[in-house]
Amino acid sequence: MKRFLAFAGIDGKLDVLEGLQTAITQRRPDALLFAGSVNCRNGVSTAKRPDLTPEQAQRYQRFFEWLGECGIPSAVIPGPYDVPLEAFLKTGMGAEVETGNVHLVEGTLWETGDTAVCGAGGTLTEHITAEYPEVKLSRVMAEYALRSLARSDRSLKVLLLSTPPNGKLGGDAGSEIAGELIDSLHPHLVVVGGPSDCRGIERVAHTWVVNPGRICEGHAVWIDWTRPGDQRVELIDVPSLAAR
Repeated sequence: MKRFLAFAGIDGKLDVLEGLQTAITQRRPDALLFAGSVNCRNGVSTAKRPDLTPEQAQRYQRFFEWLGECGIPSAVIPGPYDVPLEAFLKTGMGAEVETGNVHLVEGTLWETGDTAVCGAGGTLTEHITAEYPEVKLSRVMAEYALRSLARSDRSLKVLLLSTPPNGKLGGDAGSEIAGELIDSLHPHLVVVGGPSDCRGIERVAHTWVVNPGRICEGHAVWIDWTRPGDQRVELIDVPSLAAR
């Protein structure tokens, strides 16, 4: 498994899946990598313990059904506003059982062939508070969730983070914790969820860190690990989405 279509930031706009399907047909990836955010902040209740709304349930169901219908392997983590987290995970686990090609990698290692994928979704933070209904993960819990990736012996290690690192790929949304996790785990490829104005590629030693931008704005990334190093990662736009 060497060719990936990676994306993040659906942000409630599930019509983007139509454009993604076109990209999948054209590119024929071995797998999809999703770095979180089916929902956006404006699409969830402001209650500290929000109930699952019919709209959210429909979004989760449609998203995971679409992944199953794609018929190719996919690795998925939640974004900060994919709440209630239990509902997101329950719908995803149902898709895992029903389809066989959907893989929730939130703190779970997925190994296939020579590739290992693991992820940490939500907002990475030093201290978890309940000020807003948000998926959050402390530094210690993130380190615990991702320890299996460090132990994997696969030749290609992929890390998914819905929080980008500090610097040019994260801007104001960046986290020091994300950068430290990347430094400590030494994955070969990292896909992060980040703002579109920070989309880009950064090389850190042998690690490629990629912010594909928001798919709701027509942005994604194509990764082909069979290519030479400087040609492996390509930022792409999906014209049918960007024009809307």
